[in-house]
Amino acid sequence: MISAQQFSASVGSGGNTVSGAFSKDCTVVDVLEIPLPISTTDDPTTIAIPYATLESIAMQAYFPNNDATLNCTLCTNAASSGSPAQTFTLKPQKVTIWNSDMCNTNFISANITALYVTNPNTVAGTLRITLGRNPT
Repeated sequence: MISAQQFSASVGSGGNTVSGAFSKDCTVVDVLEIPLPISTTDDPTTIAIPYATLESIAMQAYFPNNDATLNCTLCTNAASSGSPAQTFTLKPQKVTIWNSDMCNTNFISANITALYVTNPNTVAGTLRITLGRNPT
């Protein structure tokens, strides 16, 4: 079964706007919700994100009452005290997205087997990740 993920963006100022919308068809769509406990450093989660089949990804540090003020950190495959493959800074409520039809390259550069999340806020939240894949 093919599932379409919808993407849209709009940027403008003073009456001049650039906007667009498109969809990405994927055979598998995974929606992950990982708890962001209060004042946590390198909270581990085992996960499987296969780089080769990834067609789209969206990540968000979500806080239901919009009461987080500090950025969360997401490290892949190793804790921040080790040698993470990649480190991402996630601003509260902001979405980081990519799909294979975009001009920029995928910000994921290798298979991900574990995530280590740091939430310095005094409120709990949820790390939301949506993956679109076309496995063979």
